[in-house]
Amino acid sequence: MVHSFYSGQQGIGCLNSTFLALIPKKEGACEVGDFRPINLVNGSYKIISKMMANQFKKVIGGMVEENQTAFIPGRLLQNGFMATQECISAVHRDKHKGIVIKLDFSKAYDNVNWGFLLKLLRMHGFEPNWIRMVEVCISTAKASVLVNGRPCGFFHINKGLRQGDPLSPTLFVVVTNVCSRLMKMAEQEGWIKGLRCSFGGTSISHVQYADDTIIFCEAEDSVKGV
Repeated sequence: MVHSFYSGQQGIGCLNSTFLALIPKKEGACEVGDFRPINLVNGSYKIISKMMANQFKKVIGGMVEENQTAFIPGRLLQNGFMATQECISAVHRDKHKGIVIKLDFSKAYDNVNWGFLLKLLRMHGFEPNWIRMVEVCISTAKASVLVNGRPCGFFHINKGLRQGDPLSPTLFVVVTNVCSRLMKMAEQEGWIKGLRCSFGGTSISHVQYADDTIIFCEAEDSVKGV
């Protein structure tokens, strides 16, 4: 099955199905926004998806900026925490005017545009067959909401990445890397000025963990750039 999919001889439409379990976020939940959807992905599909994710991890480190610490082998969550703590401590210690902005994208996974994602993969030089496999994995997915433990009919998913799919985290950081590249470009062009933790040290403009982004800049014209 896996070999047939990799060679393009067989699709995975029959395997690429998901049950959505709605978990209440609070007591007495009754609105749609009061529930957290958990994707229960088909086990056979997850074998294929996990194999692709493992292959992705071999090259993802060279594609994504060092500011991103999520889902990339060899990078630690603590690095982002330490950088944030050092920047804030430096501002207090040196009585320097600085700004720290915390960003959190609403429904980040659900709003990923497939066309944009596939274009990014082409720009990074991925082979057409690999891009085909990614496109099949994300575009042939269908889901059914579990109501009282029973599925109530399937519908096709038209955008976004499923949380619970082993491939989704890696694809997601490829998309969020665009934000990091834009921040780096803005700093190089002088639109913003990052903070320095020590005299002569490297400036830090932002850190990321998946979609959680913290921006550091001087409290001058940099505010307009942000």
